[in-house]
Amino acid sequence: MNSLKRAWIHLIRQQSKTIIFSLVFILLGAFVTSVINANSGISSTQEILASRISPLANITWDFDAGQAYTDETGNDPVWERSLTPEEIESIGALDSVLFYEYTVHHFLYNDNWQLYGENISLAPGMMYFRGVSNEIIAPLREGVIEIIHGRAFTQEDMIQGENVVLISEEIALLNNLEVGSIMEIESRIFDSPIFGTLIEMSPLEVQIIGIFSITTDFVLEETTEELSNEAFAQERLKNTIFTPFNFLKNTPSFNLSDLTAETGISTFFVLNDTSYMQNFVEEATALLPGGWTVLEPSGYFNQLFATMDFIQEIINSLMILIIASSLILLILIMCFYCHNRRNEVGIYLALGMNKMQIIYQFLIETFIIAFPSIFVSLILGNHFSRIIITRFITQDLMRQEEQFENLFNSGLGLYQIGEYNLEELANQFQFSFTVYEIFTVLIISLTIIFITTMVSSTIIVKINPKNLLINQ
Repeated sequence: MNSLKRAWIHLIRQQSKTIIFSLVFILLGAFVTSVINANSGISSTQEILASRISPLANITWDFDAGQAYTDETGNDPVWERSLTPEEIESIGALDSVLFYEYTVHHFLYNDNWQLYGENISLAPGMMYFRGVSNEIIAPLREGVIEIIHGRAFTQEDMIQGENVVLISEEIALLNNLEVGSIMEIESRIFDSPIFGTLIEMSPLEVQIIGIFSITTDFVLEETTEELSNEAFAQERLKNTIFTPFNFLKNTPSFNLSDLTAETGISTFFVLNDTSYMQNFVEEATALLPGGWTVLEPSGYFNQLFATMDFIQEIINSLMILIIASSLILLILIMCFYCHNRRNEVGIYLALGMNKMQIIYQFLIETFIIAFPSIFVSLILGNHFSRIIITRFITQDLMRQEEQFENLFNSGLGLYQIGEYNLEELANQFQFSFTVYEIFTVLIISLTIIFITTMVSSTIIVKINPKNLLINQ
C-alpha cells in the first residue's frame, strides 16, 4: 500500500482529528491572510488618496509659526498687514508652480442687488467682489465652474484692470442681467469698518462679459438641517462677482495698506503635480515673512497617513509574531499528534519501512488537510481584515472631522477635495484578492506547516522502534 493511500485511509478513520487539524490550519491561514491583506489594502489606499489630492496650496498666517519666528529671530511677525502682490509673485515664480492666482475680497454696493440663497450674511445692497490676478480663474481651471454665456477674462483685462465681471447664472437671473449688461455700483467709504458712518460714495460701472455655472453638485447632509460645508461653499461661489484685481485696486474704497493678515489677499498656487509639494513648501516658507505658513491639502491627511503607517508597523510585527508562535504551537501539536501514533510508527519501522516514507506519509496527510483549509481561511481572513481595519480608520477619520471642516473654511476645499466626505474617504480603503496575495498566503502557511510536520515527524521516527512499541 503506497503512502498516499495509507494517508487517505488514516484521515477517513480519524475524522475528529482531521477536523481539529482543519480548524487549526484555517485559524493559521486566516491570521496570515488578515495581516497580508490589511498591509496591502492600506498601501493601495494611501496611493489612491494621495492621487486624489490636487497639487494646490495657499499661504495663510499662523500663530504658532509667528511665535516660532519671534523666538528664533527676536522680531515680531508681520501680523498687521496682508501679503503684498510682490511677495506673492516671488513665490509664484518658483519652478514647482504651474500657475498661481491671488485674489482680494472687497465689497461694493447696489441698493437693488439680490443675493442668492438665505445663508450668506451680507448687508442689504452689499455685493461680494473677488479681484483675481489670472485670466483663467482657479474655479474655471479646476473645472468647478464653466462659462455658459460670454467669455472669460483675457490677459489684457488683467493688465489694464478693465471694469468687467463674471457672475453666476443664479445671480444673473435674480437681477435680470445678461452678457453685455452694465451694472451700476457704488464704492462707499466709511469712517470705521464696523457700523461706520458713510463719508464718501463714488459711482462706478462694470460690464458683464461672462456668466458661469457651477459644474459640481452639492447636496444637504442627510443628518442635519443645516447646510453642509460643501453646500455653503457653493452658495458663496454663486454670489461671488469675479473681476480683475487691478480694477478693484483702483476703486476709491480699496486701500492695499488697510488689508490685514486675516482679511487680506488670498492665494492659490497650482503646482506641476503633487510630487512637487514638499519642495514648494520648503522654498515658499523661506520666502515668507515671519508668521506665515503654507497650507496644502495633504497636511489634512497627514494624521490619517500616520495612523495607517502605524497600523502597518503593527501588522509587520504581528506577522513575525504569528509566524514564530505558529511554528512553536504547531510543532507542539504535531509532536503530540505523532506521539499518539507511536505504535503505528513503531510497526512501520519494525516492518522495515524507510523513515522518509513515514515522514512523507505524514506530509501527505497534513497537506491534504491544509490545502482546503487555507482556501477557506483566505475568505475568512479577507473579511476579517476588511471589517477591523476599515472600522479603525473610520474612527480616526471621525476624530479628524474638525480638520476637514477647517479645510473648507480655508477656501481650498471647493477646489481640492470638494467631492469628499468622511464616508467616501472610508470607502476608499481597498481590500482585494490578488494572485500575489493568494500566492503569498499559500507560501507562508504551507512553509510553516511543512516545517512543523518535518520537525515533529523526524523526532518520532528517530526513536527506536522497540521503545515506540512499549506502552508507558
